[in-house]
Amino acid sequence: MLNEKMYRRGFLCAPVGHSKERLDVLCAWNKLVLGEWEFFLHPETPIVTTAKVGGRLALAVGDLFVAHGGSSLEESLVRLRDGDRIPLEDLSGRFAVFLVEGEEVSVVHDPLGSQTVFYSAAGQIIGSHAALVADALSLKRSTQVQSFMAMPEQRAKSTRFLPGDLSIFEGVRLLLPNNEFAAKSGKTRRYWPSSPIVASKPEDAFQVWDEYFTNYANFLRPRHRVVAGLTGGIDSRSIIATLRSKDVPLRYETWDAMKEEERARIPAMVEHLGGNHRWIDRSERDDSETFQRTVDAAQHAAGFTRGRPVLPAQVERHAHPSDLFVYGHGSGVMRGSYSRIAKPWLPEDPLTLAYHLHAASSRKGASSAFRDFTVRAFRGYLARGNYASDLRGADIGDLLYLESRMANWAALQIAVHAVGVNAHAGLNSRRLFHSFWGIPGDYRYSKALNLDIMRHYDPVLADL
Repeated sequence: MLNEKMYRRGFLCAPVGHSKERLDVLCAWNKLVLGEWEFFLHPETPIVTTAKVGGRLALAVGDLFVAHGGSSLEESLVRLRDGDRIPLEDLSGRFAVFLVEGEEVSVVHDPLGSQTVFYSAAGQIIGSHAALVADALSLKRSTQVQSFMAMPEQRAKSTRFLPGDLSIFEGVRLLLPNNEFAAKSGKTRRYWPSSPIVASKPEDAFQVWDEYFTNYANFLRPRHRVVAGLTGGIDSRSIIATLRSKDVPLRYETWDAMKEEERARIPAMVEHLGGNHRWIDRSERDDSETFQRTVDAAQHAAGFTRGRPVLPAQVERHAHPSDLFVYGHGSGVMRGSYSRIAKPWLPEDPLTLAYHLHAASSRKGASSAFRDFTVRAFRGYLARGNYASDLRGADIGDLLYLESRMANWAALQIAVHAVGVNAHAGLNSRRLFHSFWGIPGDYRYSKALNLDIMRHYDPVLADL
């Protein structure tokens, strides 16, 4: 029996004639043929296409909306079709856009890469999930990557994800945000940042925040029943405060993996927010076929790097088909969590910087095998991410947090969650990141920034 949740809301792009019989799951998917390329789309994957002009066409897959400026979505996609990448600074959501031009197809995606895009340069295959790309090409799991995952230094990390753009499969890479991949040439090209990082006032950055959430709220209200994660942290609470101020109805979920001091703050917040809240016990299990099929699909969605995730099956139990879970991801990008300015002990060399950030405390006693593997992975990552190009004054640490941690750990978390309930990253805008990166001084690197935003929209929630 086919599992309809397998690679849910996913997609696959392959040269015409690439037999779909290799993958039984594709038999139930929608199919489009555009030029020399065929696209397989999960039945729940939204699509928008432009007209074909001069052999060029744009195909957008997933959820996307115009977060900034006055252009329509159609106008933005037409400009992308015709070679302009600036409209990507105005778009948000969880999406990928395929750009077909003659014999070539290239792909770009949302600012955080919250819609994961994996590719095989050798196989000219692009897909939403690493395991999907690997299945399409009958690729095996990498013994080197599996050995790295088993190293004590990697297992000791509290936030575990593969270094760079690796997957567990031979030759399957994660596309970094702000980079475009062309399937036929097998090359990547950076398109953002497109303008210099300049000093900005907090109030100007806050206006960009408000514009983003005004348009996000207008996108959400008619389409989704929004679910937010309620924790004692400030990231999700600042999103909750803003969306409530924009008249977006919310319900809340909390799972029990949190510090006791944070857990103790939840009841007061629930009372203030109106009580539409559910605790999820992560220890609960269900032997039903429905539960296990969701867990199986979640394991595939994670590219076999996160064991057998049960959370998607747990949240699915009480979910409505139009539910959308909004994560607090993106706040760390704005706050400069990896910035050398905030962490002056970090080295300047991008490769060493990337290694130190990934290894964290494990680097002090790390084995040569762990260090060599991680450094080699990031060397390839920095090349394919085009870090040697003009970065317009952006802090390398800021880009690494966005394009490594968020596009890997956070995006896979969203892909896993989406097996049970659709999910977005709440803070997902290039204009938002660009404006906050320009805030001078220590203010940007403190929690005061998020607290001031929260206090503007909901002073009571900010003080709880």
